[in-house]
Amino acid sequence: MLLVSAAMLLGVLPAGEASASPVASSSPGIASTQSEVMTLEQKILAQSEQIASLSEQFAKASSMLASIDSRVAQINLAVALTKLRIATEQSRLRRDAIDQFVQDAPASQLSMLFAGKASQLGLRSQYMGVILGSTSADVSTLQATRRHLGGLQARLKIEQQSAAATVSRVRSSRSAAVAASASEQAILVKVKGQLAAEIAQRAAAQARAAAIQAQQAASAAQRRAAAQVAAESSFLAATLGSQPTGTTPPPPPPTVRGSTAGAIAVRAAESQLGVPYVWGGATPGVGFDCSGLTMWAWSQAGVQLAHFAATQYAETTHVPLSSLQPGDLLFYDFGGNGIDHVTMYVGSGPYGSSTVIQAAHTGTNVMFSPIWYTGLVGAGQP
Repeated sequence: MLLVSAAMLLGVLPAGEASASPVASSSPGIASTQSEVMTLEQKILAQSEQIASLSEQFAKASSMLASIDSRVAQINLAVALTKLRIATEQSRLRRDAIDQFVQDAPASQLSMLFAGKASQLGLRSQYMGVILGSTSADVSTLQATRRHLGGLQARLKIEQQSAAATVSRVRSSRSAAVAASASEQAILVKVKGQLAAEIAQRAAAQARAAAIQAQQAASAAQRRAAAQVAAESSFLAATLGSQPTGTTPPPPPPTVRGSTAGAIAVRAAESQLGVPYVWGGATPGVGFDCSGLTMWAWSQAGVQLAHFAATQYAETTHVPLSSLQPGDLLFYDFGGNGIDHVTMYVGSGPYGSSTVIQAAHTGTNVMFSPIWYTGLVGAGQP
Protein backbone atom coordinates (compact mmCIF):
# COMPACT_ATOMS: atom_id res chain seq x y z
CA MET A 1 0.00 0.00 0.00
CA LEU A 2 2.90 2.34 0.79
CA LEU A 3 4.54 1.64 -2.58
CA VAL A 4 1.27 2.36 -4.40
CA SER A 5 0.90 5.68 -2.59
CA ALA A 6 4.43 6.74 -3.57
CA ALA A 7 3.78 5.80 -7.20
CA MET A 8 0.54 7.78 -7.22
CA LEU A 9 2.41 10.83 -5.89
CA LEU A 10 5.02 10.61 -8.63
CA GLY A 11 2.24 10.23 -11.16
CA VAL A 12 0.57 13.53 -10.24
CA LEU A 13 3.72 15.64 -10.29
CA PRO A 14 4.01 17.99 -13.32
CA ALA A 15 6.21 16.78 -16.14
CA GLY A 16 9.80 17.95 -15.61
CA GLU A 17 9.24 19.24 -12.07
CA ALA A 18 10.97 16.32 -10.38
CA SER A 19 14.09 16.82 -12.58
CA ALA A 20 14.01 20.37 -13.89
CA SER A 21 17.74 20.62 -14.60
CA PRO A 22 17.97 17.45 -16.76
CA VAL A 23 14.95 18.50 -18.79
CA ALA A 24 16.33 22.00 -19.30
CA SER A 25 19.73 20.73 -20.34
CA SER A 26 18.25 18.10 -22.64
CA SER A 27 16.27 20.65 -24.64
CA PRO A 28 17.59 20.58 -28.24
CA GLY A 29 18.03 24.37 -28.39
CA ILE A 30 19.78 24.57 -25.01
CA ALA A 31 22.03 21.59 -25.77
CA SER A 32 23.07 23.18 -29.06
CA THR A 33 23.88 26.50 -27.37
CA GLN A 34 25.83 24.74 -24.60
CA SER A 35 27.85 22.92 -27.25
CA GLU A 36 28.59 26.25 -28.95
CA VAL A 37 29.73 27.73 -25.62
CA MET A 38 32.13 24.81 -25.05
CA THR A 39 33.51 25.13 -28.58
CA LEU A 40 34.09 28.87 -28.13
CA GLU A 41 35.80 28.38 -24.77
CA GLN A 42 38.14 25.75 -26.23
CA LYS A 43 38.92 28.05 -29.16
CA ILE A 44 39.63 30.99 -26.84
CA LEU A 45 41.94 28.80 -24.74
CA ALA A 46 43.87 27.78 -27.87
CA GLN A 47 44.09 31.44 -28.91
CA SER A 48 45.37 32.39 -25.46
CA GLU A 49 48.11 29.80 -25.76
CA GLN A 50 48.98 31.11 -29.23
CA ILE A 51 49.11 34.72 -27.93
CA ALA A 52 51.43 33.70 -25.10
CA SER A 53 53.71 31.91 -27.58
CA LEU A 54 53.74 34.87 -29.99
CA SER A 55 54.47 37.28 -27.13
CA GLU A 56 57.57 35.29 -26.19
CA GLN A 57 58.63 35.07 -29.86
CA PHE A 58 58.19 38.84 -30.23
CA ALA A 59 60.34 39.52 -27.16
CA LYS A 60 63.07 37.22 -28.49
CA ALA A 61 62.99 38.71 -32.01
CA SER A 62 62.99 42.30 -30.67
CA SER A 63 66.00 41.54 -28.48
CA MET A 64 67.85 40.03 -31.47
CA LEU A 65 67.02 43.04 -33.67
CA ALA A 66 68.26 45.47 -31.00
CA SER A 67 71.52 43.55 -30.76
CA ILE A 68 72.00 43.63 -34.55
CA ASP A 69 71.14 47.36 -34.67
CA SER A 70 73.84 47.98 -32.06
CA ARG A 71 76.40 46.00 -34.08
CA VAL A 72 75.44 47.87 -37.26
CA ALA A 73 75.94 51.20 -35.50
CA GLN A 74 79.37 50.08 -34.27
CA ILE A 75 80.43 48.92 -37.76
CA ASN A 76 79.13 52.15 -39.37
CA LEU A 77 81.17 54.16 -36.88
CA ALA A 78 84.25 52.04 -37.59
CA VAL A 79 83.78 52.54 -41.37
CA ALA A 80 83.44 56.30 -40.95
CA LEU A 81 86.57 56.45 -38.76
CA THR A 82 88.51 54.33 -41.27
CA LYS A 83 87.48 56.60 -44.17
CA LEU A 84 88.62 59.61 -42.16
CA ARG A 85 91.94 57.96 -41.38
CA ILE A 86 92.46 57.09 -45.06
CA ALA A 87 91.73 60.66 -46.17
CA THR A 88 93.99 62.09 -43.45
CA GLU A 89 96.80 59.65 -44.27
CA GLN A 90 96.57 60.35 -48.00
CA SER A 91 96.70 64.10 -47.42
CA ARG A 92 99.66 63.77 -45.07
CA LEU A 93 101.55 61.45 -47.41
CA ARG A 94 100.96 63.73 -50.38
CA ARG A 95 102.24 66.68 -48.39
CA ASP A 96 105.31 64.70 -47.29
CA ALA A 97 105.93 63.64 -50.89
CA ILE A 98 105.80 67.25 -52.09
CA ASP A 99 108.17 68.37 -49.34
CA GLN A 100 110.56 65.55 -50.06
CA PHE A 101 110.48 66.17 -53.79
CA VAL A 102 111.07 69.91 -53.43
CA GLN A 103 113.82 69.49 -50.85
CA ASP A 104 115.66 66.69 -52.67
CA ALA A 105 115.28 67.94 -56.28
CA PRO A 106 118.47 69.51 -57.79
CA ALA A 107 118.34 73.13 -58.83
CA SER A 108 118.56 72.09 -62.46
CA GLN A 109 115.39 70.03 -62.06
CA LEU A 110 113.62 72.91 -60.34
CA SER A 111 114.57 75.18 -63.21
CA MET A 112 112.86 72.72 -65.50
CA LEU A 113 109.57 73.76 -63.95
CA PHE A 114 109.95 76.96 -65.99
CA ALA A 115 111.29 75.26 -69.11
CA GLY A 116 109.39 73.96 -72.12
CA LYS A 117 106.28 71.85 -72.07
CA ALA A 118 108.03 68.54 -72.74
CA SER A 119 110.33 69.03 -69.77
CA GLN A 120 107.44 70.06 -67.57
CA LEU A 121 105.58 66.90 -68.51
CA GLY A 122 108.53 64.72 -67.57
CA LEU A 123 108.95 66.46 -64.24
CA ARG A 124 105.27 66.18 -63.55
CA SER A 125 105.41 62.43 -64.24
CA GLN A 126 108.30 62.07 -61.84
CA TYR A 127 106.43 64.10 -59.20
CA MET A 128 103.29 61.98 -59.54
CA GLY A 129 105.33 58.80 -59.26
CA VAL A 130 106.78 59.97 -55.95
CA ILE A 131 103.33 60.81 -54.58
CA LEU A 132 101.63 57.61 -55.71
CA GLY A 133 104.47 55.41 -54.63
CA SER A 134 104.53 56.87 -51.15
CA THR A 135 100.76 56.76 -50.71
CA SER A 136 99.81 53.31 -52.01
CA ALA A 137 102.11 51.39 -49.70
CA ASP A 138 100.96 53.15 -46.51
CA VAL A 139 97.25 53.33 -47.29
CA SER A 140 96.81 49.73 -48.44
CA THR A 141 96.31 48.43 -44.90
CA LEU A 142 93.58 51.01 -44.19
CA GLN A 143 91.86 50.21 -47.48
CA ALA A 144 91.90 46.48 -46.66
CA THR A 145 90.33 47.30 -43.31
CA ARG A 146 87.70 49.35 -45.06
CA ARG A 147 86.89 46.47 -47.44
CA HIS A 148 86.60 44.07 -44.49
CA LEU A 149 84.26 46.46 -42.69
CA GLY A 150 82.23 46.85 -45.87
CA GLY A 151 81.73 43.11 -46.02
CA LEU A 152 80.58 43.10 -42.41
CA GLN A 153 78.19 45.94 -43.21
CA ALA A 154 76.62 43.94 -46.05
CA ARG A 155 76.17 40.80 -43.95
CA LEU A 156 74.77 42.72 -40.99
CA LYS A 157 72.38 44.54 -43.31
CA ILE A 158 70.94 41.18 -44.42
CA GLU A 159 70.66 40.00 -40.79
CA GLN A 160 69.06 43.32 -39.83
CA GLN A 161 66.46 43.07 -42.60
CA SER A 162 65.69 39.45 -41.67
CA ALA A 163 65.31 40.28 -37.95
CA ALA A 164 63.13 43.30 -38.72
CA ALA A 165 60.93 41.15 -40.96
CA THR A 166 60.60 38.57 -38.17
CA VAL A 167 59.63 41.25 -35.63
CA SER A 168 57.06 42.66 -38.06
CA ARG A 169 55.65 39.21 -38.85
CA VAL A 170 55.35 38.16 -35.20
CA ARG A 171 53.87 41.53 -34.21
CA SER A 172 51.29 41.21 -36.99
CA SER A 173 50.48 37.61 -36.03
CA ARG A 174 50.12 38.52 -32.35
CA SER A 175 47.88 41.50 -33.17
CA ALA A 176 45.70 39.28 -35.35
CA ALA A 177 45.51 36.63 -32.61
CA VAL A 178 44.58 39.23 -29.97
CA ALA A 179 41.90 40.67 -32.27
CA ALA A 180 40.55 37.19 -33.01
CA SER A 181 40.49 36.34 -29.30
CA ALA A 182 38.64 39.57 -28.50
CA SER A 183 36.12 38.78 -31.24
CA GLU A 184 35.60 35.26 -29.90
CA GLN A 185 35.23 36.64 -26.37
CA ALA A 186 32.49 38.98 -27.59
CA ILE A 187 30.74 36.10 -29.37
CA LEU A 188 31.06 33.97 -26.22
CA VAL A 189 29.41 36.66 -24.10
CA LYS A 190 26.58 36.87 -26.62
CA VAL A 191 26.11 33.09 -26.79
CA LYS A 192 26.17 32.78 -23.00
CA GLY A 193 23.48 35.44 -22.87
CA GLN A 194 21.48 33.46 -25.41
CA LEU A 195 21.94 30.30 -23.32
CA ALA A 196 20.76 32.08 -20.18
CA ALA A 197 17.70 33.38 -22.07
CA GLU A 198 16.86 29.90 -23.37
CA ILE A 199 17.15 28.39 -19.91
CA ALA A 200 15.04 31.19 -18.46
CA GLN A 201 12.40 30.65 -21.15
CA ARG A 202 12.38 26.93 -20.43
CA ALA A 203 12.03 27.56 -16.70
CA ALA A 204 9.26 30.07 -17.31
CA ALA A 205 7.39 27.55 -19.47
CA GLN A 206 7.71 24.92 -16.75
CA ALA A 207 6.51 27.43 -14.15
CA ARG A 208 3.49 28.31 -16.26
CA ALA A 209 2.64 24.60 -16.73
CA ALA A 210 2.93 24.01 -12.99
CA ALA A 211 0.74 27.04 -12.26
CA ILE A 212 -1.97 25.84 -14.67
CA GLN A 213 -1.93 22.37 -13.14
CA ALA A 214 -2.07 23.83 -9.63
CA GLN A 215 -5.06 25.99 -10.57
CA GLN A 216 -6.93 22.91 -11.85
CA ALA A 217 -6.37 21.01 -8.61
CA ALA A 218 -9.19 21.28 -6.07
CA SER A 219 -8.66 21.67 -2.37
CA ALA A 220 -9.49 17.98 -1.94
CA ALA A 221 -6.74 17.02 -4.40
CA GLN A 222 -4.28 19.19 -2.50
CA ARG A 223 -5.08 17.34 0.72
CA ARG A 224 -4.59 14.00 -1.02
CA ALA A 225 -1.30 15.21 -2.43
CA ALA A 226 -0.12 16.22 1.04
CA ALA A 227 -1.00 12.77 2.35
CA GLN A 228 0.79 11.15 -0.56
CA VAL A 229 3.88 13.27 0.08
CA ALA A 230 3.98 12.03 3.63
CA ALA A 231 3.57 8.45 2.39
CA GLU A 232 6.37 8.86 -0.11
CA SER A 233 8.68 10.34 2.52
CA SER A 234 8.13 7.31 4.74
CA PHE A 235 8.62 4.98 1.81
CA LEU A 236 11.88 6.66 0.74
CA ALA A 237 13.16 6.75 4.30
CA ALA A 238 12.48 3.03 4.69
CA THR A 239 14.04 2.25 1.31
CA LEU A 240 17.18 4.31 1.88
CA GLY A 241 17.54 2.90 5.37
CA SER A 242 17.76 -0.62 3.96
CA GLN A 243 20.46 0.20 1.41
CA PRO A 244 24.19 -0.19 2.10
CA THR A 245 26.08 2.97 2.85
CA GLY A 246 28.63 2.30 0.09
CA THR A 247 32.38 2.72 0.17
CA THR A 248 34.03 5.59 1.99
CA PRO A 249 35.51 8.11 -0.47
CA PRO A 250 39.29 8.39 -0.34
CA PRO A 251 40.66 11.25 1.76
CA PRO A 252 41.86 14.36 -0.10
CA PRO A 253 45.58 14.45 -0.95
CA PRO A 254 47.73 16.03 1.75
CA THR A 255 48.77 19.64 1.23
CA VAL A 256 52.24 19.85 -0.32
CA ARG A 257 54.62 21.71 1.95
CA GLY A 258 57.14 24.05 0.35
CA SER A 259 60.44 25.53 1.41
CA THR A 260 60.51 28.89 3.15
CA ALA A 261 61.62 30.64 -0.04
CA GLY A 262 58.93 28.90 -2.10
CA ALA A 263 56.23 29.81 0.41
CA ILE A 264 57.34 33.46 0.34
CA ALA A 265 57.22 33.45 -3.47
CA VAL A 266 53.71 31.92 -3.46
CA ARG A 267 52.43 34.47 -0.94
CA ALA A 268 53.93 37.29 -3.01
CA ALA A 269 52.23 35.99 -6.17
CA GLU A 270 48.90 35.56 -4.37
CA SER A 271 49.09 39.18 -3.19
CA GLN A 272 48.74 40.18 -6.86
CA LEU A 273 45.56 38.21 -7.59
CA GLY A 274 43.30 40.37 -9.75
CA VAL A 275 46.13 42.54 -11.14
CA PRO A 276 45.70 42.73 -14.93
CA TYR A 277 47.89 40.95 -17.48
CA VAL A 278 50.26 43.42 -19.18
CA TRP A 279 52.66 42.12 -21.81
CA GLY A 280 56.19 42.81 -20.63
CA GLY A 281 54.87 43.86 -17.21
CA ALA A 282 56.55 43.16 -13.87
CA THR A 283 55.09 45.88 -11.64
CA PRO A 284 53.01 44.96 -8.56
CA GLY A 285 49.55 46.48 -8.57
CA VAL A 286 49.95 47.60 -12.20
CA GLY A 287 50.45 44.55 -14.43
CA PHE A 288 52.40 41.34 -15.08
CA ASP A 289 53.05 38.94 -17.90
CA CYS A 290 53.77 35.26 -17.16
CA SER A 291 57.53 35.47 -16.58
CA GLY A 292 57.22 38.94 -15.02
CA LEU A 293 54.99 37.54 -12.24
CA THR A 294 57.29 34.60 -11.44
CA MET A 295 60.39 36.83 -11.59
CA TRP A 296 58.90 39.41 -9.20
CA ALA A 297 57.42 36.81 -6.79
CA TRP A 298 60.73 34.97 -6.43
CA SER A 299 62.61 38.26 -6.03
CA GLN A 300 60.57 38.76 -2.84
CA ALA A 301 62.20 35.56 -1.59
CA GLY A 302 65.67 36.88 -2.50
CA VAL A 303 66.05 34.85 -5.71
CA GLN A 304 66.77 36.69 -8.95
CA LEU A 305 65.36 35.31 -12.23
CA ALA A 306 65.42 36.64 -15.78
CA HIS A 307 62.28 38.18 -17.31
CA PHE A 308 62.02 35.43 -19.93
CA ALA A 309 60.33 32.03 -19.58
CA ALA A 310 62.94 30.05 -21.54
CA THR A 311 65.79 31.61 -19.54
CA GLN A 312 64.00 30.90 -16.26
CA TYR A 313 63.78 27.23 -17.28
CA ALA A 314 67.56 27.20 -17.79
CA GLU A 315 68.12 29.01 -14.47
CA THR A 316 66.13 26.52 -12.36
CA THR A 317 66.82 23.01 -11.08
CA HIS A 318 64.56 20.61 -12.97
CA VAL A 319 62.34 18.48 -10.75
CA PRO A 320 59.81 15.69 -11.50
CA LEU A 321 56.12 16.58 -11.41
CA SER A 322 55.65 14.04 -8.63
CA SER A 323 57.94 16.10 -6.36
CA LEU A 324 56.49 19.58 -6.89
CA GLN A 325 56.87 22.06 -4.02
CA PRO A 326 55.02 25.39 -3.56
CA GLY A 327 56.79 28.03 -5.62
CA ASP A 328 58.11 25.59 -8.26
CA LEU A 329 57.63 26.76 -11.84
CA LEU A 330 55.88 24.85 -14.65
CA PHE A 331 57.08 25.58 -18.19
CA TYR A 332 55.11 25.20 -21.45
CA ASP A 333 55.80 25.14 -25.18
CA PHE A 334 52.52 26.05 -26.90
CA GLY A 335 53.86 27.22 -30.26
CA GLY A 336 56.39 24.48 -30.96
CA ASN A 337 59.27 27.01 -31.00
CA GLY A 338 60.56 26.51 -27.47
CA ILE A 339 59.37 27.46 -23.98
CA ASP A 340 56.93 30.38 -24.17
CA HIS A 341 54.86 30.27 -20.93
CA VAL A 342 55.43 29.74 -17.20
CA THR A 343 53.15 29.29 -14.16
CA MET A 344 53.83 28.88 -10.42
CA TYR A 345 52.75 25.81 -8.45
CA VAL A 346 50.73 26.77 -5.34
CA GLY A 347 50.22 23.37 -3.71
CA SER A 348 46.69 23.85 -2.44
CA GLY A 349 43.92 26.20 -3.47
CA PRO A 350 40.68 26.36 -5.46
CA TYR A 351 41.81 23.34 -7.52
CA GLY A 352 43.19 21.35 -4.62
CA SER A 353 46.73 20.07 -4.89
CA SER A 354 46.70 20.82 -8.64
CA THR A 355 46.43 24.60 -8.18
CA VAL A 356 48.81 27.01 -9.94
CA ILE A 357 48.86 30.82 -10.15
CA GLN A 358 49.61 32.62 -13.40
CA ALA A 359 49.34 35.72 -15.58
CA ALA A 360 47.86 34.03 -18.62
CA HIS A 361 47.25 36.46 -21.48
CA THR A 362 45.82 39.82 -22.50
CA GLY A 363 42.33 40.36 -21.16
CA THR A 364 42.82 38.30 -17.99
CA ASN A 365 44.07 39.04 -14.45
CA VAL A 366 46.52 37.19 -12.22
CA MET A 367 44.48 34.14 -11.21
CA PHE A 368 44.43 30.59 -9.89
CA SER A 369 44.15 27.77 -12.46
CA PRO A 370 44.37 24.00 -12.49
CA ILE A 371 47.53 22.39 -13.85
CA TRP A 372 47.05 21.53 -17.50
CA TYR A 373 49.36 19.17 -19.36
CA THR A 374 49.05 20.22 -23.01
CA GLY A 375 52.41 21.64 -24.03
CA LEU A 376 53.95 21.01 -20.58
CA VAL A 377 57.75 20.76 -20.89
CA GLY A 378 58.68 20.27 -17.24
CA ALA A 379 59.10 21.86 -13.83
CA GLY A 380 61.92 23.84 -12.31
CA GLN A 381 62.82 24.92 -8.76
CA PRO A 382 64.60 28.31 -8.44
